[in-house]
Amino acid sequence: MTLTGMPPHTVKILTDRDVGARKSGRQPGSIERLQDDSHLRLHCSVFVHAYLKAREVAEPFYDSRPFVRALRTLEARSPEHGISADLFFYALQQYQEGVLALERCLSCGAHYLRITQLKDAKRKLEGDCFICTYRFRQPGRTASLTGKELIALALKQPG
Repeated sequence: MTLTGMPPHTVKILTDRDVGARKSGRQPGSIERLQDDSHLRLHCSVFVHAYLKAREVAEPFYDSRPFVRALRTLEARSPEHGISADLFFYALQQYQEGVLALERCLSCGAHYLRITQLKDAKRKLEGDCFICTYRFRQPGRTASLTGKELIALALKQPG
């Protein structure tokens, strides 16, 4: 709540808005959903990283501009991400409570969210950079590229 700079009741309303809604058997604002969906973790990690960077220069502490700036940064990088602001509030709340940690991968250098408390995990994600293992679809290809392949392609291209 202190990370968002908003009153506690506002953050609670925003994070608990769709508690009753279900998607794929998981609640939208649940750590299990973040465990199962690398797409959500990818966007939440970009958001949390952008938020923390924006928070470094924001004064006073209760200012809500860093949240808006981080949301705009994410929308500029991925305009059709389709993730509600509620999930970003939830990710910030979990980051503050220590359930999520922002780590940096040693092999690719990307920032990613590490889930410190796994619940009913379908697969083991502890210490695993999902950026390296995330699979990106490319038009015209039958197989998707892994994050490591995309990083290698980006490093080969000049400029």
